[in-house]
Amino acid sequence: EPVLLVSGMGGSVLHARRRSDPKFDLRVWVRILLADLEFKKYLWSLYNAQTGYVESLDDDVEIVVPDDDHGLFAIDVLDPSWVSGLMVASSVNGVQW
Repeated sequence: EPVLLVSGMGGSVLHARRRSDPKFDLRVWVRILLADLEFKKYLWSLYNAQTGYVESLDDDVEIVVPDDDHGLFAIDVLDPSWVSGLMVASSVNGVQW
């Protein structure tokens, strides 16, 4: 069965990695800046009913779940970008957005 990703409480984080360049690691879900562009570029895929896996339209791209923090990072913070971190830090200090 295909998986539908929904942002919000209990959301997840996905990264795209290029098989040809092991240093390339880009967070593609969930992201605020350029979200639509990166989603279309890396996460559009087809479900293969024979294997039960979703296969990327780009053979060089692999979608992975980050395994930081013993596998809990992917569900720990919805958007770990520096912009979101700045907003959280500011709200803790009383700044209203």
